[in-house]
Amino acid sequence: MRLTYGQFGELVGLKPAFYVRFLDAIAKHESDIDKPDVTYILVSKDCPYPSQIGGKLAKPPNSAQKKLAYDEMQKVIKEYCPGTENPYPEIP
Repeated sequence: MRLTYGQFGELVGLKPAFYVRFLDAIAKHESDIDKPDVTYILVSKDCPYPSQIGGKLAKPPNSAQKKLAYDEMQKVIKEYCPGTENPYPEIP
């Protein structure tokens, strides 16, 4: 099971306006240090994908965004938990 944004906010004690900025900072930091973007592990409560994919709103995600989410999650899996199944379906 993956966390929704709301569950994440509750876990870290932040309201949406603050956790969105927090997640954006995490994504930028990970990119700056050439690490995979761990924010791809969070999903929207209405859709089994992140609300933002590739820096763009993804409600709902298009095919290119779904592919990007899969690819980015593969990077996270490879770096932090090799062998784990990617929760996003592979998009050819």
